[in-house]
Amino acid sequence: MLQPKKINNKVSRSPSYTVLSVYNGKLENDFFKIDPKSLTNLVKEKNLDQLQQLDGIHGVAFALKTDSEGGICSSEEDIARRHEAFGSNTYKKPPSKSFFHFVVEAFKDLTIWILLGCAALSLAFGIKQHGPKEGWYDGGSIFVAVFLVIAVSTVSNYRQNRQFEKLSKVSDNFQIEVVRNGRRQKISIFEIVVGDVICLKI
Repeated sequence: MLQPKKINNKVSRSPSYTVLSVYNGKLENDFFKIDPKSLTNLVKEKNLDQLQQLDGIHGVAFALKTDSEGGICSSEEDIARRHEAFGSNTYKKPPSKSFFHFVVEAFKDLTIWILLGCAALSLAFGIKQHGPKEGWYDGGSIFVAVFLVIAVSTVSNYRQNRQFEKLSKVSDNFQIEVVRNGRRQKISIFEIVVGDVICLKI
């Protein structure tokens, strides 16, 4: 009678690090030995026990396929692989406010509504007393003045917002010094990838 062969289910473990596998997704070709969720929890929770499971800083560097002194390989393939696995160092900006948004904001001013109310009353009493040909002067003048104030306020706020957005794009995109391929170089903060060794100036 044939005896079923015993299959060895034991998984060999490296003495230098432990693989964390709480992530349900799949990394491309399992190139990296740590997944985004585990890495995020490690950073956010500052869990020293979890860090020790990865054999400390050098173990994390090994899991991220980077060198703690020489940094990552700056080839396009390596950068693309890191973007694919961990995402880019950018954030989704809210959409720009439209011109109509500032028109609505101008109408939210209580003073504007008080002036519009006064203009309506003045127009009604003027027409009642002097007729439609001459009675609309005072009320109509107030209406024109109010709408001019709204137009000037809207255009001014809209232009300031556009200028602020342009300045924000320039100020946010500053240069960071990193180590790649064993040498220091400056790159945009938006080009930083997971595994980069960053040179901090204190």
